[in-house]
Amino acid sequence: MFPLRVGVQAVTALKSQSRLRYANCFHGVIRQQQQLLKVRNMSNTFLKALGDELVELEEEGIMEKIDVESILAESPFDLKSTDGARVVLKNGNALVSFNAAEFEHSGGSESAVPMIVTLEHETSQSQLSLACIARNNDEGDEEEGELEIEHVVVEPLGGNKNVDKPEPYSPAIGELNDEMKTSIFEYLHSKGVDNDFASCVVNIASKREEQLYGEWLMDVKSFVEKEDA
Repeated sequence: MFPLRVGVQAVTALKSQSRLRYANCFHGVIRQQQQLLKVRNMSNTFLKALGDELVELEEEGIMEKIDVESILAESPFDLKSTDGARVVLKNGNALVSFNAAEFEHSGGSESAVPMIVTLEHETSQSQLSLACIARNNDEGDEEEGELEIEHVVVEPLGGNKNVDKPEPYSPAIGELNDEMKTSIFEYLHSKGVDNDFASCVVNIASKREEQLYGEWLMDVKSFVEKEDA
């Protein structure tokens, strides 16, 4: 009889283990379905937030083409190219380039964007490059632009592409005497780069940065939709 009892106990144990495995498997499937449902709900919430933000941008006209010509109406500069966040303006041998992604708003009425002013001289195969900051203050009824120069260098045409060659020397503009600083600003003014132009640059950068944000929203929304499909 002893072997028979052992056999019955073994069968009972196997049945218990089988039921336990089935229960664990069942609960595992339930947990997986709950997790999928949770992820789907989160995706739907995310997609709604993205969609609502895009609708708001479209209602404000932010996603429409920027009328650069209108912004530069009283400036001698024209739009040369737009490549992603990089915008290039041109006036004769003067080029102004800036990255709209670097546009900064102080949270108050002042906003700014760094820009590079390049004056090309093809005969000498050199260029004068001025690192500047364009600022704009829209406090009050009228906008007020401000041009700030950080440093000025003479370098080969197209920039210093030789990594082994040291960077060109430039004194700290703020440490120059007043006469020298004034002459640099007047020289830039003669090329169409002044405080009013700085205000234009900030406006263009602001609008382009908003567009980039909208394009980012669309890219993220498209990804989430495809992943959730």
